[in-house]
Amino acid sequence: MTQRSVQVLTSVVFLGVGRVFYNNNGPKESGIRPARSGHGYADESSASDSIGSAALSSASLQNFPYDTWIEVVATGTITLHSKPGSILNYTGPVPVTGHADAPNRNPCVLELTIQIPRTWPSTYAFGPCGGYGFVDTVRALGPVSIKRGVMPLDYVGECSPVNADCHWVDPGYQYVSSTAIPLYLNPTTASPHAINFATSHPQVRFTGSIAPRTVYVGGVAQTMLMTATLWQWIGADSTRDYPTGASPCQYPNGPDWTRACLFVPQESGRMILKAYAGGKTLTDAVTVQCLVAPADSMLNDSTNDFKSREELQDLIPQSVAVSYHELTGVAWKLSNGGGFNFRRYFDPAATECETQLPFSEFSPSKAPEAAATAYSVYHDHTKAKDQILFGCNDTITVNGRPMLPARNPADVRPDSLNAIKVLSEAPSSFDLDYVRDSGKRMFIMTSSGWVWKIDPPVITGASPLQTVFRAFGGNTDSQRRCTWVKKYIP
Repeated sequence: MTQRSVQVLTSVVFLGVGRVFYNNNGPKESGIRPARSGHGYADESSASDSIGSAALSSASLQNFPYDTWIEVVATGTITLHSKPGSILNYTGPVPVTGHADAPNRNPCVLELTIQIPRTWPSTYAFGPCGGYGFVDTVRALGPVSIKRGVMPLDYVGECSPVNADCHWVDPGYQYVSSTAIPLYLNPTTASPHAINFATSHPQVRFTGSIAPRTVYVGGVAQTMLMTATLWQWIGADSTRDYPTGASPCQYPNGPDWTRACLFVPQESGRMILKAYAGGKTLTDAVTVQCLVAPADSMLNDSTNDFKSREELQDLIPQSVAVSYHELTGVAWKLSNGGGFNFRRYFDPAATECETQLPFSEFSPSKAPEAAATAYSVYHDHTKAKDQILFGCNDTITVNGRPMLPARNPADVRPDSLNAIKVLSEAPSSFDLDYVRDSGKRMFIMTSSGWVWKIDPPVITGASPLQTVFRAFGGNTDSQRRCTWVKKYIP
């Protein structure tokens, strides 16, 4: 598809008791995506253990560094035995809620309770003594453990022989587990989302939030909790890095289910949020960037956080990874203002000189959704001006003889006549022909940071409608402040 302008060289160059019910009332969360575990605290969303039948046995579950709503489940029974003469004359199974002791003695015996020393109250029961109940939902902070209660209270002489224990339990176990109520990070937002950093530097409000916001615990709505553990700004212009270790937030606050950060960026870049919620450290990010002029709906697609710019820039390192072979794809415009979706096409015959994208890739059957339309094709020019292209398929003439150009650096002849040099990264005649024949606009990402756009129609003999944008590598301060943000991998 591309075959750039080249010449032959002459020289080589990421609850009170009861079940949990999620609140589906009120505003809906939009764009909720699965949480991604990030760096920091380990995944502490669940744990399990067994607890022995002996009185005062205990089992450790989790240790939460921040407030977290959890559901604790205990199952199984143990067996209590009584000797003749015992005031509490009971032999049989004891559930996790325990068994009532004799009147005027212990309120309950052998029951399991949840111990959370850093909360108030610090002890929670699974239900009324001896009653039905094996699930409890509580707010936890710090270590969580399960402890068994005491044996029935006996007095001397109540059973035979004198001074002997009146009760015992069979060896055995009950099983306990705890699980943090699952929470997800909504896409982090930035307001404003687009700024012309060449002329202004307003304050930006970055907001992170979780879903669901509310969970019903014992019929009472409880607000879910998130803790922002890190706000980190990464400027796209490497000449203007934010000081390492400095916190960018002036006012990192908000209700329990959301956190905000107010910051004044000096250039385009990405704000990274790491938050602890649902027993995990979750990571998300949002960019703030300059709009391009003249405007293009794909390049200015803030709905999808300028993902088109990430996709175009990602072509270059991906091409380098496959021996500088050019890559290509189709940009699909989604319905109802949903932004754009990008579908790469694998061309097994791609070289450093060209790649071919069949017109069949514009078929509705290839669309990401039924109402999507093919907005443009895109590909990269992997080598910059004056660099050598290797492995091209076109035959060249050297000393009157047809031959293939150099396949690799070792294949360059001493006279260099079989080496091909890039004259320009601009669209080639093959690119223009493709736009003319397909009727689709084309974006070309170059390794030096320029992005070319060709709009149809391309008419033979007439000057094509071409626009060039600077993605990175600007020479002026204004250009560098508007550097496009590259793909982020948490």
